[in-house]
Amino acid sequence: MRTLIVYDETGYIIYQASGDVREPVGIPFLWVDVPEGKQITGVDVTVTPNAAILEDIPKNETQLLKEQVDSLTIAMAEMMGV
Repeated sequence: MRTLIVYDETGYIIYQASGDVREPVGIPFLWVDVPEGKQITGVDVTVTPNAAILEDIPKNETQLLKEQVDSLTIAMAEMMGV
């Protein structure tokens, strides 16, 4: 998803929006394509051109529990010789 990021000179994100938004004038901003499963955590201002810092979105409790159930199901099937 294409996202507009407005940030300060330290890389702190002041504003971010997607969709049909107006580009700011006179303040730093980036347009970033954020891949599925990633989130923007800041802007690296030590490189030129500045770049968004992307990280994996942490798994929520439901996803963690589903993975645990899946692994327990596999372990139980192996113990039963299925």
